[in-house]
Amino acid sequence: MTLRAVWSPDYNPARAFDPDNQPPKKTDLDPDLGVTDISPNDRHQIVILTSAFHGYGDAQNAPFVPTPVDAQMLMLSSLGGWLRSRGHWDPPHALRFIPWPPLLFAADLPLVADGIQVAETAAPAEVRSEAQPIADGARAAEAIAPGANLAARLGALADNRFVKPAVARPTIPPILPGIPITGEQLDLSEWVHIAAQGRDHYVRIVYEGHLYPFGHRAALIKITERKFSDTAVPEGGTTPVAHMIQREYIVVREPEKSYRGQLNGLPETLAGRKMPLTKIRLTTLVTPDLHQPLPIIGGTNFQHCPAYLWSSNPLNISFYQRHGFEIMDAIQAGSSPPIIPMLRRAR
Repeated sequence: MTLRAVWSPDYNPARAFDPDNQPPKKTDLDPDLGVTDISPNDRHQIVILTSAFHGYGDAQNAPFVPTPVDAQMLMLSSLGGWLRSRGHWDPPHALRFIPWPPLLFAADLPLVADGIQVAETAAPAEVRSEAQPIADGARAAEAIAPGANLAARLGALADNRFVKPAVARPTIPPILPGIPITGEQLDLSEWVHIAAQGRDHYVRIVYEGHLYPFGHRAALIKITERKFSDTAVPEGGTTPVAHMIQREYIVVREPEKSYRGQLNGLPETLAGRKMPLTKIRLTTLVTPDLHQPLPIIGGTNFQHCPAYLWSSNPLNISFYQRHGFEIMDAIQAGSSPPIIPMLRRAR
């Protein structure tokens, strides 16, 4: 079956083109629950990706066609719902068109008042000196007739508007309905959700983007899954509790990026001066789990997430340990420097 999200309290249609009305932001947390598997910004985007039949376009500015979520299982009950679904999209951008400016035919222009001199100052001086004011009551069409000289044509352009001779062929209709104006760019490309009896077990959200500063295409993957861990109880001892653990990592979609051959002539030369490298290849295509960004937003806590890193510099070990990382092991091949994996457990 297929599912569409037709509305959400976090959906903000004004965000498409209003830079001053941008909530929910990517860093906004749920006001009641804090960190959740689907953030308010995720819910805003899912409504658009599944139900926005108007107002958004693809990379070629063609109308975006929303795609519903494919669900293998959906059951609703008073105890909660069961869901097993997946949705994937090419993230669109907000798109609207403003009408093309009307092309005025010369015969439709109003009368040109006497004494108006040439407004086209870009013409050569000898031509401007020959341009004469159009007499009161004369129409611009008479001054831009096919037999008129350049000076007479310039005299007709006194109001600096686009003037089209009446004898010219009609304008070819534009391909686009107007001048495209782009707005909000979405980045959510995949949503996978597994839940049972109102409790999420596995949720994956994928965001498309580029790596700074070289521009390789990449995806940030956020996974929230339920895992058992021993938790202390007030009476003493521990008991197993199934917590929701969230982690993020990056997958490189464009391992090699070339910076040459896309321009010609002087622009290519200038681009080469700004970026002397012809291509850059990334060899690490999947990162370890990322540490949550700092600073921590007031009233929230990102330290529920585990963090993992590798250190090859012994001088950095004490620094990482002060921030809660523990040494897991030491990896060394021959006489090469040791590589020390470190983990900061979920807290």
